[in-house]
Amino acid sequence: MSYLLKPRPGEVLADFAALRSSLEEWAPGRRGSLQAYADADLVCFVIQGAGRVKAPHARENQEQDFAAYTQVCVPAGTLFQLENTGDQPLRFLQTTAPNSNPSSNPAPPTQPQEPVLVCPWPGDQSFPRNDRQRGGILVFQPNFECDYHSHDRAEEVFYFFEGEGDVTVEGQVFRVGPGNAVVTAADIKHKFKTFDQTLGMWLMVAPNLVPSHTFYKQLEDGTWERLPPRT
Repeated sequence: MSYLLKPRPGEVLADFAALRSSLEEWAPGRRGSLQAYADADLVCFVIQGAGRVKAPHARENQEQDFAAYTQVCVPAGTLFQLENTGDQPLRFLQTTAPNSNPSSNPAPPTQPQEPVLVCPWPGDQSFPRNDRQRGGILVFQPNFECDYHSHDRAEEVFYFFEGEGDVTVEGQVFRVGPGNAVVTAADIKHKFKTFDQTLGMWLMVAPNLVPSHTFYKQLEDGTWERLPPRT
């Protein structure tokens, strides 16, 4: 099994009960309908172009502009509308946690809703986490290697947008760079290694469980031993 993807617009990267992720591309001038995900958080990682998000019933930040690279984080239940305001296609990774469809005819709320959070890059940036998910933009510095780990009962999706590095998934090594994605199901071991440049990625893990990571130690016979889970 290969865990490495080079997604094209319209392609679904991950389709689990805990999360669904797809690569979307909107033509200039396209405006979405007013909608909401009743029980799921939506995070759009904007890869190309510029747009606007409206949340007319939010208690603040009812209209915000954004451009790549940016995270647009819509809390569960908040009515919102996306629009491509630029002169080129708006391309973004759209991820919901858990896997959900938007309401087609949402009723107007009776009280102010939670606002949409727009988080432009650069820098490490976590979006608001809860029991459903955690994640954000992460940048590994040159000549870095993280520990081999997995997430018990939780899936993860990565999208790479800057630099180059290696990802090891269950012993398979993949070279990744801008436009690549990696998806790991629950309990799948993985790690990252950089060389002479940074590696920028967007990621989401769902659900967000504690302990969040299980680490491993390689034994003399080449097998891996689970270490006690730790946060």
